[in-house]
Amino acid sequence: MSDHPGAADLPYLSSNFVALDVLARARGQNPAAVRRAIADRLLPRVPYVLEDGTELVAPDYFELADLAGNFEALPAWFAHAYEQAAARYPEAGTAAEQWDEYLTGIYAVCLRAVTPASIVAKGELMDTIARLTADPRPDDDEWRRELTAAVDALDALEKPFAAFDRERFGPVSRDRCVTAVRERFALDRPELATAA
Repeated sequence: MSDHPGAADLPYLSSNFVALDVLARARGQNPAAVRRAIADRLLPRVPYVLEDGTELVAPDYFELADLAGNFEALPAWFAHAYEQAAARYPEAGTAAEQWDEYLTGIYAVCLRAVTPASIVAKGELMDTIARLTADPRPDDDEWRRELTAAVDALDALEKPFAAFDRERFGPVSRDRCVTAVRERFALDRPELATAA
């Protein structure tokens, strides 16, 4: 397996991500200072590095730091915003756990918008889908409506993913919780539903 996305991934990556240096300069940031902030665990790592060394980040890479006021204020801002978002869903995990996960850059791979609220929502939706599919009742209209709503909401929250993501992670959450669930329970075609 390659450590870098391949040529087949480039159209997807170029439409969903931007070079870190380009985005930093466009936002008035020094790329070297941004890399120091990443090393100091104030900003997330880049989710993709191309073979030529180009580091790619999501276009909203600096938005949380902007909301916080600066890089140094981001950890405390994130913790507060995450605790507020998780108040309605305590199973979402702690702010400290999610900060560590946020710093890996993984949320930029899967979420269309990386915010504490979207992180909590993804966890809640995946938990809901797991709960419902663990006790399938495909002939129950209420069960199907709840499952369909959770799958559709997760679909709207998540990016399509690159083929490279499937190489490095295996089946991604979209594969497991959206595509496979829709196929297994014929969510797009209820007349085909069977007790899977």
